[in-house]
Amino acid sequence: TYVIGRGDTALMDNWTYIFLATLTALWLAVAVNVVGLKTGRWLQNMGALGTYIPGAVLVGFGLHAMLTRESATPITLETIRPHFGDMSQLNLWASIAFAYAGLELCAVMGDEIKNPRRTLPRSIYIAAPFIAFLYIAGTASLLWLVPSSDVHIVSGFFQAMAAGARDFGGLGWLIPLAAALYVLGNIGGIGAWLTGPARVAFVIGLDRYFPPAFGRVHPRWKTPYVAILTQAVLATIFLILSVLGRGTTVERAYLILLDTMLLIYFIPYIYLFICYIGVSLRAHDPGMRPWYETRIATTITGLAGLLLTLGAMVVATIPPSDTADPWLFRLKVIGGAALFVLIGGVVYWRGRRSARSGRG
Repeated sequence: TYVIGRGDTALMDNWTYIFLATLTALWLAVAVNVVGLKTGRWLQNMGALGTYIPGAVLVGFGLHAMLTRESATPITLETIRPHFGDMSQLNLWASIAFAYAGLELCAVMGDEIKNPRRTLPRSIYIAAPFIAFLYIAGTASLLWLVPSSDVHIVSGFFQAMAAGARDFGGLGWLIPLAAALYVLGNIGGIGAWLTGPARVAFVIGLDRYFPPAFGRVHPRWKTPYVAILTQAVLATIFLILSVLGRGTTVERAYLILLDTMLLIYFIPYIYLFICYIGVSLRAHDPGMRPWYETRIATTITGLAGLLLTLGAMVVATIPPSDTADPWLFRLKVIGGAALFVLIGGVVYWRGRRSARSGRG
């Protein structure tokens, strides 16, 4: 909507437009990544620029506002202090933890990356500070430019940019450009989340825990196209369900799906951090490792990640303060996560049984 100059209009709540625009973005990312990683990586690279550049512009507007006017949102020690005494206000912290997830998908692409042992750690060390900076400085800029009570859950980012452009004067043309880059960034994000998990499903298909079709590669482009297309079809179904449930229930359904997904997604993280600590403590030749990989440093890092993961999982089960039926919320989140884990267990059990019968 901001790209075409219709930001903050009724078009933002037009479900036909939302559905068609989102579906177009999804299948564009699918088509590019089915063609192959050599093509799809450019979508991811452009997506990164489409996130960083608008973020940098927002931070610039925020710095200008901090130097020229008072904050639109009162920022005091009292207002920035989390209210840990009210458990119903903690649900958002689970989303914050989830916002930093996804780097482990890089390792899934290890076979398609040149010198992954060197390239992957370097990419993380470079990206992590930028990500943290944009989250923190971007949020501070947004709150300085727009009152927190007026921030829209979807378009707050561009509300702040529009306010910053007005402060500067004559920079209104930046908003459609930044919005276009941000759309590109989101499409690139879709591509990243398609390619990484598709490789996991591909390997599971090769091991015959999923139907063997998941282990197929495209004869021309050599990509796990069945896994990618399956994800896209499931995503399309979820989009249709969101349209059928339009209204205030969409936000509630979104939050329930997000918290359910977070519980499922973070279960492997528990294993990852425990393994990270265990491997580091048993590693030979500790004197040959850099300072940030010493046993003390890796233990502290692993414990911090483990505690954050467990804390986020607990917080995800706490319903927000405006939830009409808190126990129903818990039932949907915890029960939904348990259902998906059960489905995974059944798939694994069937695969094991088929493998044993094949050997027999």
